[in-house]
Amino acid sequence: MSPRASRREYCQAHNHIATLYAREINCGCETFWDGSIRLWIGDRVNGHKAETMFSRHRMSEAPQWLIDEAARLYPGAFQ
Repeated sequence: MSPRASRREYCQAHNHIATLYAREINCGCETFWDGSIRLWIGDRVNGHKAETMFSRHRMSEAPQWLIDEAARLYPGAFQ
């Protein structure tokens, strides 16, 4: 992956998380040593409403999954 592509993906992830934050939608992520990432919508207090994992080769899909799942779970926040 080129440094330019890496920066673009970082910015996309940052923008998507900021979008959820602005809409007061909790989310999180956790990376694993084997090269995968786990994402969720929700929190420890109220529970996770959606959760998934992406392999290292599919990590670029993770930011869009957050937005798509949040829009599915909280459609009023995206109107």
